[in-house]
Amino acid sequence: MSEDSGNFHLYVPPPDKSITIRAVLLAAFAEGKTEIINPLFCDDTEAALDCVRALGAEVFVRQGKIEIKGGKLHSPDKPLYCRSSGALARLLCGLIAGSGLEAEIDGSAQLRGRPFRYVIEPLGLMGADITTAEKMKLPVRIKPAALHGIKYSMPVASAQVKSALLSAGVFAEGVTEITEPYLSRTHGENMFEMFSVPVERSGLTVSVHGSGFSRRAVSAETGFVQKSPFKACHIEIPGDFSSAAPFIAGAQLLKLPLRVRKTGLNPSRTGLVNVMKRAGAYFRSNVTDSAEPCGTLDFYPAQRLDPVEVSAGEVPSLIDEIPLLAVLFAAAGCHALFHGVEGLKVKETDRLAAVIEIIRKAGATAEYGNGVLSVSGPFNEKAEFVVDAAEDHRMAMAATVASLVCHGIKIKGPDCVRKSYPGFFDDFLSVTGILPELV
Repeated sequence: MSEDSGNFHLYVPPPDKSITIRAVLLAAFAEGKTEIINPLFCDDTEAALDCVRALGAEVFVRQGKIEIKGGKLHSPDKPLYCRSSGALARLLCGLIAGSGLEAEIDGSAQLRGRPFRYVIEPLGLMGADITTAEKMKLPVRIKPAALHGIKYSMPVASAQVKSALLSAGVFAEGVTEITEPYLSRTHGENMFEMFSVPVERSGLTVSVHGSGFSRRAVSAETGFVQKSPFKACHIEIPGDFSSAAPFIAGAQLLKLPLRVRKTGLNPSRTGLVNVMKRAGAYFRSNVTDSAEPCGTLDFYPAQRLDPVEVSAGEVPSLIDEIPLLAVLFAAAGCHALFHGVEGLKVKETDRLAAVIEIIRKAGATAEYGNGVLSVSGPFNEKAEFVVDAAEDHRMAMAATVASLVCHGIKIKGPDCVRKSYPGFFDDFLSVTGILPELV
């Protein structure tokens, strides 16, 4: 466990998964060679690299960076296999539909079970030729079609769906205008600007002016994408705030001051900070001025967390951290309410059911009804039970935080953390000095 002169325990999160995937995909569709510094290498990002190679992009993996020469893409001769990455599959739907390529997008059995209606339906409204096996789920088959811009109000706030629709809109004829019910993560819009595609935002509405390249972007003679509005650039990936979140929660339970260095600090991503501030914790940040805000975040734990209520409008900024926060507040012995969390049912697992089971087995209270998750504690420190991670990296991480209070927790299937953070358990042990039994 390391400390600096300010008595902070030090932690540097791995590179951001969401931003790495977006950078890899847009680099493949951009004209020229893009240099991606500090990319994340994990199951999801490896799947993204495999997909762009199948599309014809030239990929060079160097020490601490990836170089991708894009622009000359072609329809793949086999399905684009996204493993278990929902972000990768949804973003590919938008880019393939817009670019005039033909492809089948598929994934693991877990990913095939997740709904894709929220991205398939609006792409259809834009004129995309998309067919699915059944019930708006993978595999998805996309054929060339001339797209047109639309004005679309999203029924749920989703950064992945928003990015997919804007990606298709970049190639479409006219303006594509997307309005969200609440602000979701803005990584996609920021990335477009880096790749020389202007994005306009007004409140909850974001829009792009299409190039009109769809269908005719692919040359009949060569079969290659012959022109793209995206231009190659240089990108440095910040640390992943969602990967840092379990360490912040753990530091609160252990009352450790924590300095998180080189982390992403995009306000659309750091809802956990706002919630924990309301509960009595203190944060201080030093943010760089860049397309993707990042920097150092100092965390000072509260002596006792106060009860807190999370609104539906806050959920998009902390959707990955809700199970973690539920565990934290229940373990700390206080009450928390989370509104508008029904989307957790259709993640890698039913995260609502999974977190309720963890909290109840730990001897605390957790209930869900009418879109509201209610938790209260404290945990029984002597509780002993097994948590089946069920191939869900976020639930494995939340259970690891719970084990700081219930030392009898065992985690079954811990290898699922490779999806986003292969070194998670080593880093958690280094920072906290505690690790549950992994079975």
